[in-house]
Amino acid sequence: LGFLTKGPAVLLPIASVFLYHFIKKRSFIVLYPLGLILFIFVGLSWYYYISKLHPGVGSYWINEEVIERITTGKFHRNPEWYAPFEFYLPVLTIGLGPWLFFLIRRIFRKKMFSLKQSLQFFIQGDSRSFLLLWFILPLIVYVLSKSRLWLYVLPLYAPLTIAVSREFMLFNENNAIKNILNFLKISESAWHNNRNANRIFSVPRKIISLSWIS
Repeated sequence: LGFLTKGPAVLLPIASVFLYHFIKKRSFIVLYPLGLILFIFVGLSWYYYISKLHPGVGSYWINEEVIERITTGKFHRNPEWYAPFEFYLPVLTIGLGPWLFFLIRRIFRKKMFSLKQSLQFFIQGDSRSFLLLWFILPLIVYVLSKSRLWLYVLPLYAPLTIAVSREFMLFNENNAIKNILNFLKISESAWHNNRNANRIFSVPRKIISLSWIS
């Protein structure tokens, strides 16, 4: 379904899987017959149908929508050299909000300050180092591409979220979930038992209603 809606871009995480197993020298099944049949039927059927319906559109997709979009600034989608810093950096940092602290903490804890240290962590690390490759490989493609929009890097939040959540759990050891549940229980108890809850929230409600009327 991803290939059907977004095209070759969704294959980047799969490339990370291939490269990870190649570096780790682990054997795995590349293609399941049933999966390949489903991919051809679901992912490629629409492209084949439209290519037959409109001759020449297939070469347009490959040449302009893929090759020229990546290698040239023809589509005027921020081909400048500084565009990755302008579009991608804010999304991947500010977009995390307060959880950015745990990402920075993980980088310092793993001592991933340079490319050499990052590669060493990946080669010597366990399966969790796949998160690094899952993030780095697509990011390199997005940075080198001449077509850059902030929404391109949104899929990178998948490995970022997993890495941040793990660091959050390690930061608070085994008490993280317990503390969250206790906080929710206390909040729920206070909400139901506090007779002054309606009085407390009546002021902002009045302010909101007055601002709405005005």
